[in-house]
Amino acid sequence: MRGIASLFRKLLGLPQPDPQPHVFVPSDNAWDPSSLREALHAWKLHEYADELLAMSRFAFALHAERVSQQSLAQGASRLGGLPDLPAAHTWPVWRGRSMNFIAQIDLHNLATLAPDNPLPHTGSLCFWYDLMDMPWESCKLDAGGFLVQYIPAPIEQLSCRTLPDDYYYQDGVKHGTKTYTPCQLDVKVVTSLPEFPDEYLDARWIRNEHIEQFETFLRAFRRRVLSREPRSHQLLGHPWLIQGSMHEDIAMSEWRRQPENANASAYQPRELTESLAAEWRLLAQFDTDPATGFEWGDSGTIYYFIRHDDLAAGRFDRVRAKLECY
Repeated sequence: MRGIASLFRKLLGLPQPDPQPHVFVPSDNAWDPSSLREALHAWKLHEYADELLAMSRFAFALHAERVSQQSLAQGASRLGGLPDLPAAHTWPVWRGRSMNFIAQIDLHNLATLAPDNPLPHTGSLCFWYDLMDMPWESCKLDAGGFLVQYIPAPIEQLSCRTLPDDYYYQDGVKHGTKTYTPCQLDVKVVTSLPEFPDEYLDARWIRNEHIEQFETFLRAFRRRVLSREPRSHQLLGHPWLIQGSMHEDIAMSEWRRQPENANASAYQPRELTESLAAEWRLLAQFDTDPATGFEWGDSGTIYYFIRHDDLAAGRFDRVRAKLECY
């Protein structure tokens, strides 16, 4: 087809289109993902090294492995199964029913891996979601469908909690016993880069002829950094995108929740949206994963976001979230 199109262009005296840019892919032996500047040089993207180094963030990559609930150590990080909670801590409820438990993260363990990380260095974080309504984002009506709780209690004060009687599983049937498959977590500190397109990356400094090269590099970088088939379970860092950038969606949704902005136009100045989006960062994301039984829409991911100031102050009750799928 391309040959026929080229022939017609010649006959009609039309200019030939620019050739498709060649994507150069070096062998794995030619670059080391632990040195971002050297890796970009090997991929012939060295002119963007300073910008990308400034944008890079460390993250905790989470690899889930199925285990029995009984084999999980007290207070250990986990996906699915049952949480370990203090005796006085009540199971969260939204719209009159118990929420679904997604993950528990041992923050002391993270602090031993990365002492400078911005999360609290003691206690744990519990992530919850409402499977019955399965809200898509933290808009005004559905914000309570996503929840993050900081549990300051030390491990010795935690114990495995039984399911509430009104607990519903993802098939909408009241089970009272069935949960996501418990999985222990292998946590790894990795370098995280923004994906394209994101609010951090645009044609203002990435030339069009390098976009495909950059996207190919990102996929290879993620594969090498994780050293296994990736699932997008992650704490902090940059989000792994499905539909596109989410910072502005989260920021503007929260902005419109304020009474004075409730009737504001959907079209706001670019300066405002960029300024508000810059206040937010990824806290965690949990992918569809057959190991856990997570299935968010059509192979989607749940993303939990938090403002920089709220993270520094430990205000996890202000987390907002979004579900995106293919």
